[in-house]
Amino acid sequence: MKAAKLGTEDVTFSDRISKLPDDLLLQILSLVPISDAMKTSLLSKRWRSLWKMMPVLKYDENTCPNTGSLGFVDVCTRSLQLHETPLLKSLKLEQKRHSNSCLKWPIFQNNSRVLQNLVVLKLYTTNLDFADSGESLPVCFRSLKSLHLFRVTLKDTKSFCRLLSACPVLEDLFFFIVSLRSTNTRNLFTISVPSLQRLEIYSSYLTTFDSRFERNAPSLKYLVVKDFTSRFKFTEVTVHESKTGKLMKFLTSLEHLSIGLYPSMASHLTGTSISNRLLHLELNIYSDIHLNLLVRLLRDAPKLRALKLNHVNSQFSLYTEDQPSSVPECLSFHLETLQWIGYERTLEERESAVYILKNAHRLKTATFSLRSSTTDHRMLMIKDLRSMTKASASCQLVIKF
Repeated sequence: MKAAKLGTEDVTFSDRISKLPDDLLLQILSLVPISDAMKTSLLSKRWRSLWKMMPVLKYDENTCPNTGSLGFVDVCTRSLQLHETPLLKSLKLEQKRHSNSCLKWPIFQNNSRVLQNLVVLKLYTTNLDFADSGESLPVCFRSLKSLHLFRVTLKDTKSFCRLLSACPVLEDLFFFIVSLRSTNTRNLFTISVPSLQRLEIYSSYLTTFDSRFERNAPSLKYLVVKDFTSRFKFTEVTVHESKTGKLMKFLTSLEHLSIGLYPSMASHLTGTSISNRLLHLELNIYSDIHLNLLVRLLRDAPKLRALKLNHVNSQFSLYTEDQPSSVPECLSFHLETLQWIGYERTLEERESAVYILKNAHRLKTATFSLRSSTTDHRMLMIKDLRSMTKASASCQLVIKF
């Protein structure tokens, strides 16, 4: 196609991008806001329906242009109704902070044709209100495997339960700083998902209500709970202190566990058989912890293969008055990986490092990430770590700064 002349030469413009395969064009469209992707339908017949086949959709009110009388929720609803892809891999809905609009069940129910094959749903800073949708919702997300709730505001805990009821094959649930509009300061979140395998729950200092989690998740293998407010309490799964002091046992099916560890949890965590199947344990330590407590935790996880210690608080220490009376089974027969983040070589830390290295007979890798303000102290720590006796002759010592 001749478009112009430059001097004596013809200049020809070629639409090369339209000749690319659909899969590549869809990847390109997924990199731009959905509103821009929809505008490509005006380019030519080749592009008219291409955006409707996008397998990844991201609706962000912060980048959504002025739509006149239509609000953000209306734009999402109408756009989804036009979508034609047979497999929607991921859908992300993000509202503005302090948005007044609510996502109600009809936005999902009216688009069940598209959403029934959705695999990943991410809700960011959204307001959810399913109060008028009955005790349980119709099964809408028949294929949903992963649900992310990030800074989501719920009308009440029933909205949360109703959402889960529409996800019969859910495997991963991420629960990050979820708040409520209800005035009730004590709330019960029921997680009844037999297919659930991974559960991650995070709070922040902005969390202003006490939460209790009741679960029915017999397939759960991976649990992460980070509670910076001590407002979370669990039945059947417990990893943080309860004001009543009544903590229930851990799930015996867990294979991965990440917890924030406080001294006040000692009497609740030990002697409970955390999990005979536990393979990976991450401890985020916020205060003084006895070495004996650490050893008791290891004793309750006899099959443990990987241990990660994360120095979170600057006053962290692992100390003990007496050496543990017996070596945990996992140290003698199973532990293969040790990762220690924020190692400072205090007297208590060194004692713990010596104990683990001296008794971990199957250890393959011991990684220490050092925390030091001076070069001399760092060199002293390196020399000291290298001099420690290791029960495993094949153990590789890795030191990071």
